[in-house]
Amino acid sequence: MSASGATAVSFTLLAWVLLWWVVFELWPELRAAKLRLRLRRMTVEQDSPEMFDVLEAAAQRADEFRWLPLLLVRERECSGRVEERAAWEMVRHAAWGAPWLWLGLRSEAARQRWMRRAWGLACQLAEGEPRR
Repeated sequence: MSASGATAVSFTLLAWVLLWWVVFELWPELRAAKLRLRLRRMTVEQDSPEMFDVLEAAAQRADEFRWLPLLLVRERECSGRVEERAAWEMVRHAAWGAPWLWLGLRSEAARQRWMRRAWGLACQLAEGEPRR
């Protein structure tokens, strides 16, 4: 193999490694930062101290929500509009990492179930329970 061929192969491999890093390492971190920012904005709007605590705990550990489809989480009903909005943001974040979840979000019943799971995880994080 000539020197220019070896250089081309080396740069191609380097490009693939960098692409792998961006897709599988950097992209989830950027998504978690975006979710963290949205949840922190919601905490600013809160008057309820317990709601503030739940949203703050969820914002601090936003990277946990990427694993929502793989976790066994106790579902919790969303009682308010803000809770539903926060739960939907968490589900959207999880769906970016699990495209097969998109099919499950087409029906209203499935969306509600995933939102209850997301809110259950947020409450579990706020209570300091270990995840399973």
